[in-house]
Amino acid sequence: MSKITYWLMIVSVIVIAAAGGLSFYFTSQVYFADSVIYDTEENVALNGYDIVAYHKDHHAVKGTYLYQVTWRGVTWHFSELEYRNEFARTPEKFSPEFGGYDAFGLTKGRTYPTDQEVFVFYSGALYFFHSDETKAEWKKNREKNLLAAEENWHNIRKKLEFFGEQNKK
Repeated sequence: MSKITYWLMIVSVIVIAAAGGLSFYFTSQVYFADSVIYDTEENVALNGYDIVAYHKDHHAVKGTYLYQVTWRGVTWHFSELEYRNEFARTPEKFSPEFGGYDAFGLTKGRTYPTDQEVFVFYSGALYFFHSDETKAEWKKNREKNLLAAEENWHNIRKKLEFFGEQNKK
């Protein structure tokens, strides 16, 4: 093997390793949570779905900008004035667990965006999921997953609150 071939192989291995590492890094950076509440780029909680409707109607209902409240730094939309007023009185009563982030993703220590059509009530609390698959995985060992998610959320929430405070300055 000539010196040129040897060095071309070494450089190729380095380039391939670097490219692989960078591609992994960039694909894992697709979503970055920057709020304690899962929101859109327009700062609307839960993609504009009515959080009270989940509790009252037991299904996902899109809210409207006509009925809105700002709470925890994001705007919440509601489908009815009555739901807006009820949330404004007691937002903690309706607030989703883990800020509306994927409950199964939190078992892995990550905040994933959620599909507001994929949710479950468990022990009176509302949990959202990224997909039907993550919901199914979470349900397989609900108690263990809930403990892991709660532990991870405690730390992640602190970071998100700090990040939110820094953005206000």
